Amino acid sequence: MIEDHLTKQFQKYRDLSGACDHLEPRQRPSFHDLRALVIFNITEKYGKAYAQALAGHATEKMTDHYLQGHEEPKPQRVSFR
Repeated sequence: MIEDHLTKQFQKYRDLSGACDHLEPRQRPSFHDLRALVIFNITEKYGKAYAQALAGHATEKMTDHYLQGHEEPKPQRVSFR
């Protein structure tokens, strides 16, 4: 399916890179996760209107959807190989 080609290619090369092998498959970041994080960071630095335009969102509501879930993170124990 053409609609999810970018998502599937991202997943393929993310896994081939081995960068997230320490995480369970469902815990590994997706293309959508990275896109949402970039939109959040751009909003923090340049404002919501700029992030909305850059992301190609027609409405502020869609931008707000991408901004959800980026609240203050709670400490989490991680280990690296």
